[in-house]
Parts: sequence; structure tokens; C-alpha cells
Amino acid sequence: MGILTEEMKGMIEKQHLCHIATCSKEGTPNVAPRGSIRVVDDNTLVVASSVAGKTIANLKENPKVAIAVTSSETRKGFQFKGTPTIEESGSLFDKMVEIWASRGRPSPLNVIKIEVTEVYVNPPGTKI
Repeated sequence: MGILTEEMKGMIEKQHLCHIATCSKEGTPNVAPRGSIRVVDDNTLVVASSVAGKTIANLKENPKVAIAVTSSETRKGFQFKGTPTIEESGSLFDKMVEIWASRGRPSPLNVIKIEVTEVYVNPPGTKI
């Protein structure tokens, strides 16, 4: 059994919007909204991006990430922490290109694959 429950996966598939938090090697934080989070499997998430800004730069310097997803209806959410991998090609990247194309969006520049290692409930921040 994976770390992602059916409730978590359902919320991600319904919301699509997340906030991804990273930190530079000097400790400067960055939070960026992304409208492209998807579930890969019971332990893995993916976020596509059309920019290669601070988020990508931070992940290259400091490969740690936190992602928050919150229901706009219930205000309940989850924070996912894990190990990121930046991909600019391959089957996962190609799948996200297809998803974006079906919505009339240009291809993403990259995808961030996250192997989830910790999950917290928001509120109250309880670790699962």
C-alpha cells in the first residue's frame, strides 16, 4: 500500500491547483502556484511547469520540496513532502504534454516528479 490514500488522490484530481514550496541553498524560500498537479501512482506526484524560474533553480541547488493542495469547498487539504526529480523528456513528460495539449496549452518546459515521503493534514497539520 502506498502513502497516497484514495481521499488524497481524489482531491488532487479534482483540484489540480497546488502550491509548490522550495528553498535555495542559502535558505531563501519560494512558493509558486501550479495548476497541473497529477497523481502518477500510490507514492508519486507530478507537477508540470511552463517556466524554469526559481522553483527549478532551487530544486537543482536543494532537492527538497513541499506541495500543498487544498479543497476550495471544504478548506481541508494535504501537504506532501518528498524527493523531486526534474524531467524534460521521457514518458511522464510526454503524458503531461498530451494533457496540456488537450487543454489548448503550450507544452511544459519540464515536469517535477515527486516521490512522496511525508504527508500532513491541513488543518491541523497532523503527520500521517
